[in-house]
Amino acid sequence: MVGLLLMTGAGYIAAPLPLAPCLMLSLLFAFLFKAFLPAILLVALIDWLTMSRDRKARTLRRKGLTYRQIGARLGFSASTARRLCLA
Repeated sequence: MVGLLLMTGAGYIAAPLPLAPCLMLSLLFAFLFKAFLPAILLVALIDWLTMSRDRKARTLRRKGLTYRQIGARLGFSASTARRLCLA
């Protein structure tokens, strides 16, 4: 730990230097990122696993996949993918 040596009557003691406010904010954001990222990813995974197949199809269509690609990825025909996306 970076610090300062202070001379006392009994000898030297190490005193830590105060952290700069920007460093404290960086450490806070790093901690929050590490603490909450797994929770956010878990919520996103649960949402994807429990969403209906028409919502999955529409989500994939918004990402630019064709009806054939959507059907292949989700396990049904291109015409079913089209019907679900247009519903």
